[in-house]
Amino acid sequence: MQEARRLSTVVRAVFVFMLCLSACGYARAEVYTWANGDASGAWTDPASWEGPAGGYPDSAGDDAVLSMRGIDVWGIDGVVGSLSLNVADGNPELSGAGLTFDNGGAGATFSIRDTSPVWAKASMMLAPITLAGDLAIELAGYDKTFVILGGMVESGGARSVTLHASAEAGNPTLCVPTGSWNFTGGLYLSGGADADHYATFADIAGAYAGTVHLAGHCRYVSDFVGTSATLASAVELAPGCHAVLGRINESDLTHGVTYTGVISGQACEVRICTTSLADPSPSKYAVTLGGDSPNTYTGETVIEATRGGKVVAGKDGAFGESWRITVMASSELYLGGCDAIADSAALRLFTDGSDPARVVLTDGAAEAVASLYFWDDTLGEYIQQVSGTWGSTDSAAQHRTDEWFSGAGVLSVGGSGVLPSADADENGVVDAADYLTLKANMGLSGGAVRADGDFDGDGDVDWCDLSILIDQMGQVGSSPIATPPAAPEPGSLVLLSAASALALGRRRRRAETRQIVKSA
Repeated sequence: MQEARRLSTVVRAVFVFMLCLSACGYARAEVYTWANGDASGAWTDPASWEGPAGGYPDSAGDDAVLSMRGIDVWGIDGVVGSLSLNVADGNPELSGAGLTFDNGGAGATFSIRDTSPVWAKASMMLAPITLAGDLAIELAGYDKTFVILGGMVESGGARSVTLHASAEAGNPTLCVPTGSWNFTGGLYLSGGADADHYATFADIAGAYAGTVHLAGHCRYVSDFVGTSATLASAVELAPGCHAVLGRINESDLTHGVTYTGVISGQACEVRICTTSLADPSPSKYAVTLGGDSPNTYTGETVIEATRGGKVVAGKDGAFGESWRITVMASSELYLGGCDAIADSAALRLFTDGSDPARVVLTDGAAEAVASLYFWDDTLGEYIQQVSGTWGSTDSAAQHRTDEWFSGAGVLSVGGSGVLPSADADENGVVDAADYLTLKANMGLSGGAVRADGDFDGDGDVDWCDLSILIDQMGQVGSSPIATPPAAPEPGSLVLLSAASALALGRRRRRAETRQIVKSA
């Protein structure tokens, strides 16, 4: 009798649960597979689908799977919990009144997998997207582009979108050339662990104005042809992030992009590009870091442009608290009228032997850095320059050269009370004592400061900090303390030598420093 009562209770509970699901509209959640093969068809035509008879994806939680070549799906007007788009070839287009992503309170998914052998091919979503919950977009397919033209809005509360590049994805791109993205929960880019797995969000005309969160290897750019753009989104960089900003498309070299939102967070590297390095043709446009509020990000900044490309510092704190600014060959960095670089930063200028980096110091520019380095192509290393003021022969600087500088402004180097970032004990010199501090705190994962060995300002102590210390070993700054460094024990020197060899083995290019004196 008791067993019968228990069974009756379980049956009643299941029945009530099913009634609740039905009332919420989730009872019809089904799996639908595109039945037309490589033929185009209508979304709302039941004959286009394999699944429940007489149905098509139109309920919260429904899974829609489309495997196809270059076909069109029109008349999209439905609701799904997940949508999987598997493209074997061609450029499929999905159009219609709109598609709502609703997975019954759980996050919805949109998976785009493109196995076409055609490089850099695009698939398009022309139908508007409504978010009834958070949405995760996963892109797979080497260097493929997925274009959303219909816009994206949220319903029933703040919704977020996560863009993730799968392990086999190469460098896929989610492109938004028109329309608007009106959701307030944030856009999250989750890239891969190396430079072969970037997740790219290409906002062509500034469709999204919320916060963009970048983690792993990510690119937040404005690309493709025919327009200049202002991107107003705040950019939040996760610890260890490798971020690319600017323009990377090779086909349009005539338009620029301006970032007006605040860039914050603890990046490993922020790379500002004006196009792909594969394109050697002249470019006319600029990437501008503008807006009203200073950027606050930490990490290294690399400026990488094609011949004639330029990056413009358009506000105080344009480069945040970046500890080092490296300007690559043929790139131009425009400084003037604002305090763009942290006074404690190092500035490195690179050359490929024929077309050096150039700093354009406009009239009235009075930027200051802690140290200045020029790449010596013969020695294969950066050479530290003497302190003082630097500029072109059109300036009043102490040290003048037209190889690396142009314009009438000046750059002040050192002598301003700043310390090298790897000077943990702030005694004015980077030495073995600073290494011992870093060694004692290696692996500290939060709350670290310079005194603990956090030399890149990202709150932890790791290999990046050791790399900075090795770069700056022996560097002298001006310190109000100015106490002489303690002589290290012989064992400490052995440890430092071993650590240096290990760290240098992990890096692709060694950047030792030698201090020389050059004058005009």
